[in-house]
Amino acid sequence: MWIHVGTIKSMIGYAKKLFKKVEYANISIPTYPCGCIGLLCCSKTDTDMSKPNKKLESKEFANLKYYSYENHSAAFKLPTFVLKEIENA
Repeated sequence: MWIHVGTIKSMIGYAKKLFKKVEYANISIPTYPCGCIGLLCCSKTDTDMSKPNKKLESKEFANLKYYSYENHSAAFKLPTFVLKEIENA
């Protein structure tokens, strides 16, 4: 997102021709260039992808080192400059 916002906007625009709902998320990957990677999440239904649709039991969470409901939702919270750039994609 830090160096490819134009490409992201273009991909969102294309995906919107194929899917009812298109959302962009960003996650931290320290070993990746710029420290993050983007996810283009698409659905044929009007799904809010920022909310997990499956509840994990506590025992399933026990071995996860990164994932949490909070991290899942936070991935869809983007900086203002990105939101402004992609809002009309």
